Amino acid sequence: MMYLCPVCGRSYRSLVSLKYHFRRIHLPNFNRCPICGKRLRDPIRLPHHCFMALREGYDEEHMIYYYLSSGCSTVNNRARLSEARRVAAQALRR
Repeated sequence: MMYLCPVCGRSYRSLVSLKYHFRRIHLPNFNRCPICGKRLRDPIRLPHHCFMALREGYDEEHMIYYYLSSGCSTVNNRARLSEARRVAAQALRR
């Protein structure tokens, strides 16, 4: 089973490898949200922005980018991160 990067289309054998690629290669280049276009002060703010967008309502694309751009889970967002992982695994599967 392969997973496709939503930005460049490269394929990876595991979702963890795709997440590592995304955080290393693409995250530093985001000055705007790739989904809604909101300007970000710093690319590292993308996970927070996506998390806040999810609090306003379910959006599969924000959930995928939230999973790919976020670091390790914390007690506060563990359930949301788990759900985002499930959605990303389904959506990015090739």
